[in-house]
Amino acid sequence: MPEFETDPDWLLDATTDVLPVIAAQVAAGEPYALATIIAADGGPRPVGSQMVITSDRYWGFVSGGCVEADVAQHARHVLATGKPRRIVYGHGSPFFDIRLPCGGRIELLVEPLAPDDPAMLTLLSGARERRPMRYLSDGSTRRVQAADRPVAGDWPLRRLHEPGQRLVVIGSDPFALAMAAGGLHQGWEVTLVRPNGPRMAPPLPVRYLTDAPHIAIASLRPDAWTAIAVVTHDADLDQDALLAALGSSAGYIGVLGSRRRLEGRRMRLLEAGLTPTDLMRLRAPIGLPIAARTPQEIAVAVVAEIIDRRPWAGSGQSGPARADDRGCRSGARTGYHALLLAAGAGSRFGGRKLLADWCGEPLIRTSARLALSAPVETCFVVTGSDADLVGTALAGLEGPLQIVHAPDWAQGLSASLRCGLAASPVSSRGVVVFLGDMPLVPPGSAATLIDALESGAAGAEFLRDGAPAHPVAYSRTLFDDLRGLRGDMGGRHILARRSDVARFEIDDPGASFDIDCPKDLQAGAEAFLRGQAIS
Repeated sequence: MPEFETDPDWLLDATTDVLPVIAAQVAAGEPYALATIIAADGGPRPVGSQMVITSDRYWGFVSGGCVEADVAQHARHVLATGKPRRIVYGHGSPFFDIRLPCGGRIELLVEPLAPDDPAMLTLLSGARERRPMRYLSDGSTRRVQAADRPVAGDWPLRRLHEPGQRLVVIGSDPFALAMAAGGLHQGWEVTLVRPNGPRMAPPLPVRYLTDAPHIAIASLRPDAWTAIAVVTHDADLDQDALLAALGSSAGYIGVLGSRRRLEGRRMRLLEAGLTPTDLMRLRAPIGLPIAARTPQEIAVAVVAEIIDRRPWAGSGQSGPARADDRGCRSGARTGYHALLLAAGAGSRFGGRKLLADWCGEPLIRTSARLALSAPVETCFVVTGSDADLVGTALAGLEGPLQIVHAPDWAQGLSASLRCGLAASPVSSRGVVVFLGDMPLVPPGSAATLIDALESGAAGAEFLRDGAPAHPVAYSRTLFDDLRGLRGDMGGRHILARRSDVARFEIDDPGASFDIDCPKDLQAGAEAFLRGQAIS
């Protein structure tokens, strides 16, 4: 809880997670009011932002300081009457004397809560156990359930509470201390591990461990909301830490070091038993690719990358994209789009290949789900033959999906690529290309490719046993070359003659499994349902 008094003239309180404040009120046996943004059109704070208000204080913020004092007044009336209240600021608000300078509109639900409220006690219990929970309320009735359960009913307040971010820094030099300080500044729980370190604690309010890296990591039980930064500058300690980290459920794993040492590091990890797929989780060099040089600047890059790659809300899956409580995608990589090529006639299959049943649904629908899972703003499905039937097969699929038709689809793959690029916005920074007859592309693979484009690569591709695998990504610097393709030719021909392409070896057979004939479909589906690898 903040150690300063809230001043209505200065919005000092930076509390974004109100659960610790609520826990303190519960422990003290004091009633409180909870104000939550349930709808927003613009404004500096997203839906789900909250305030906790008592008779004499408040914590949290729902604007840039414009309405907090007024919200507190309403909340105290709610506490006095015991009746919830909805408040609207901006367009349609009755409070003409309080406007949002941004011109937006926010709607809040303010509800009174007793310290023994059963739903809130369940929520606090879930938070202590680091379980993502969803808080549902209409102001009078409240419910808490596991985040992965479907929500039944029309609840105006659907607030997802995820475990707090944790940062584990393994090291002791100025880079390690700067990263630890950066995590503390974010309000994260930070642990500093210095193997065989001195008894004296570090000059930071962090948890301090002196165990070997693998012992320390095991004791911390990393989960998807745990980031591990390895900064030892010792090859053996790095190896010990990375083997333990990559064998855990940590959502982010990064290691400090030069690019020159990277290949040797990867080879040692592979020789120790890790797989190329395991290594895809490793951020090396650590941090977003900014012009960072000092320990403090590198700490900024690392903290930013951890934020960028936090788990999908409620899923526990690591990745840069996030989904909000109402299914809208936020946090997708700005400027990147997916192209799902679904124009072919499937002549070798006997026709209508993309409409064939794959594990209970049309093949194209499964492929579209994979493309939609990529951290992109929009997925453009390029149709050709059977366009209307493909569109019907995709009806009702949730996500930012747009169907575009390539009238010249019969000219080959290049026509579909040109059509997809034409549909992409002018601001597009890059595209990830998926194929409609590849239903087993590894989830999360697109994020690796986009990371490479973000790092300056002109293109990025996977190789399996030296052969091309999917998906494949192209930065906007290659768009003109792609538009110049003709015939049944894809963009791989362009990547093959360039040196600024990132290439990743992948051993997942799904990255190269495509369906050409009914036998492929049957064998692939049977193996998939049995949980066996596709050869």
